[in-house]
Amino acid sequence: MSDASPKSVIYIAYARADAARVEPVVTALKARGAQVHFDAASAQGSGSYVQMSQQALQQAQSLVVFISAASARSPWVESEARTFQAQMARGGGRRLIPVRLDDTPLPLAFASYQAIDGASAAPDALAGAILGDSGAAAPAEAMAASPAAPEPVAPVAPAVGSSASRGTVYAAFARADAARVAPIVAALRADGWNVDFDPGSMHGGGDYVRQAQRAISGADGLVVFESAASA
Repeated sequence: MSDASPKSVIYIAYARADAARVEPVVTALKARGAQVHFDAASAQGSGSYVQMSQQALQQAQSLVVFISAASARSPWVESEARTFQAQMARGGGRRLIPVRLDDTPLPLAFASYQAIDGASAAPDALAGAILGDSGAAAPAEAMAASPAAPEPVAPVAPAVGSSASRGTVYAAFARADAARVAPIVAALRADGWNVDFDPGSMHGGGDYVRQAQRAISGADGLVVFESAASA
């Protein structure tokens, strides 16, 4: 049995339809000494659930996301992942570990992570892979559950008079901040950047989400404008 450690304070993100497959893995994680937040109650998605999940995500050092056809469509799984990724950006050695339950492609939010293949793994072996136990029968890719930090690249100024694009960036912002963001977008464009910036009324709609997913997948960078509203 593994000793509980900071990395083994685990939050489980999953779709309700996958509960029967996820629960044995949770049991195996707990048997290995992990502290696990796993809500199998019918309250998932309610106001009280949201509050409890936010608190649990703040305490967790690892987020295990069970990827399936059902979870790929779940707004709650996506919300939990994005909340945890925001915490990862602040440091602290947190880990995000996608576990694939079927052949569903990894959602865009997890595209930079190596996933564990959990489609046919036994619960105990899968728990070992999640915890990174050296004696566990872990898939090889489990050892790279977090994306590697990119090498720093020195900025290159465009040649004077050049019309060549410096790249494409996607601007993520809250609607309430649009008036403050627009001048920055204009300055970026004047400096040679292609900027995907949607100040229109469709922000947040179904079509917007699909268009945003396509734009993000083709962008070279993401600029996030943080404020009380965007938080």
